[in-house]
Amino acid sequence: MRIDTVRVIRVPLRRTDPGWKTSLYADTGMAGFVLEVRAEGASGRGATSGMPLQLADDALEAQLRDVVAPALQGRDPRRRTAIMARLQADGVHRRALIAADLALHDLLGHLMGQPCHVLWGGAMRAGTDGVAGVAGIEIVRMIGLKTPQALAEEAASLVSQGIRHLKVKLSGQPKADADRLAALWDRVGSRRDGGPTLAVDANGAYDLDGAQAMIPALRAYDVAIFEQPLPPRDLDGLRAFTRLSPVPVMADQGVTDVATALAVCRHEAARMVAVKLTKMGTVDECRRVAELCAAFGVEAHLGGSAAPAAVDVAGAHLVLASGAFNPIAEVGEFEAVEGDPLRGARIEAGCLRVTDEPGFGLTLAEA
Repeated sequence: MRIDTVRVIRVPLRRTDPGWKTSLYADTGMAGFVLEVRAEGASGRGATSGMPLQLADDALEAQLRDVVAPALQGRDPRRRTAIMARLQADGVHRRALIAADLALHDLLGHLMGQPCHVLWGGAMRAGTDGVAGVAGIEIVRMIGLKTPQALAEEAASLVSQGIRHLKVKLSGQPKADADRLAALWDRVGSRRDGGPTLAVDANGAYDLDGAQAMIPALRAYDVAIFEQPLPPRDLDGLRAFTRLSPVPVMADQGVTDVATALAVCRHEAARMVAVKLTKMGTVDECRRVAELCAAFGVEAHLGGSAAPAAVDVAGAHLVLASGAFNPIAEVGEFEAVEGDPLRGARIEAGCLRVTDEPGFGLTLAEA
């Protein structure tokens, strides 16, 4: 068996929120990439996207076309682990690596006639809203850095669509961020009164004193998670704040593989870790990080970022197949962009549906 066709498809992805920004960057969209591989008449599709501060769109495309595609052409997809090891040894960036890994998993699913979560060991859970042949993974939707009024309006819109979990970007300014949370509370309430569960994400914008100044607001507005309050390299500061914080601290940017996850766990720098497919580069590495964290009593959360739907759907299959992850995941961010050529991902009642169709159950809408 050999891969006989490899295609790299670049598409412009436009954010549905043209004012999207965080404490680190702002953008109106990015390049999305679908990597398609074919063997024995079956197709597998992986995906990725460019990301400010990590890998420029053109550099990502160059890696996919000039390194990844030639490395896949003519190879036996059943040797996925060896193929991925070679790409990693060649220094392929994680955001390019994940497109290849997902394409190979999807292809194997189609060749074997099984959904990926079955290939990954079978469903550990029925999903949070399972029905016959379908499981639902509850999703967290992100809201960018906004004025209090704009934040409240977008939160209300998402809640009206059935979203029960929100993650809000913060600025690193305690008074301004507390005002944002107050506006959000006034508009949609909190989990205490039947409203959405709320997480906040500073993307490392605070120092220790500033993060401590946010503690009254964390309590007052029933915040469930504080993601990356301090810079990722400040493990001492993160450990100190983790001990003070009334809510779990989640590490994100500084955790990219098993080694960096181990450093956070040993340092007791967080009670949760964000695991992302585009950040880890392979499904295998995501599972290794989650299992390592579980051994330390640190919770693994499947995080996300805007990309074509294959990334989110793969994440949902992973959460379904692994008991090491929190069952609520950031697997709805494909809805934060327009222009995705992949079809078949469905969000209903705040859940991303995982079906029993082969692979990831997605099709490609040709131009």
